[in-house]
Amino acid sequence: MSLTQIVMEGMHVLNFKGYYSVDDDNKPETAGIYCIYRANYDDEPLELIYIGESGDIKERFNGHEHYEDWENKLHLGEHLVFSYAVLTGGDIARKRAEAALIFAHKPVCNTQNMDSFGYDTTNVTTKGKNAFLRPKFIVHKDERSE
Repeated sequence: MSLTQIVMEGMHVLNFKGYYSVDDDNKPETAGIYCIYRANYDDEPLELIYIGESGDIKERFNGHEHYEDWENKLHLGEHLVFSYAVLTGGDIARKRAEAALIFAHKPVCNTQNMDSFGYDTTNVTTKGKNAFLRPKFIVHKDERSE
């Protein structure tokens, strides 16, 4: 089974790289999933606050509509960091993986995909710089939050 088949059939293996300052100009110009965290001065994540997806993560960060929301979650002495996982299976695969991650983890700054999951059964494995993400989980279509 090819990686494209695995992604399209709802099995996502996400190897996160990070943690990088959100203010750093060296963001990856790649398609994938990204996680935003509150972090201490050592870039140690303290809380997962947002999960997003993009066809170009660097471009997506420019003028992100939730940037103020992220900053409003910071406490004294904290800053924003991110991790990301390359996911090149296309727009639908990224949106599906993003929706599964949001539904399973419910970051405070996300608003969509918090209460229901509209895709077919999706298996997600996270690796690497995946603070506060479960290493393996499954989300089912039409599953709702309690």
